[in-house]
Amino acid sequence: MSTIDDGRKHDLECARLANEFIQLSRGTFNPELKAHCIRMAAYWTDQIAASSPDDPSDPTA
Repeated sequence: MSTIDDGRKHDLECARLANEFIQLSRGTFNPELKAHCIRMAAYWTDQIAASSPDDPSDPTA
């Protein structure tokens, strides 16, 4: 498997986790749990940005 495929799988898994935490935050009335889920969603979203190389030739970057 190529490094690009590994990176895409990593980004996809991070996006999936972020989405799940967003959904969990919407499903709870506990403010502490809601805040925690939002923090975790932000963490996993940041992991996508951190793993993406800054390639100026990449129009999607």
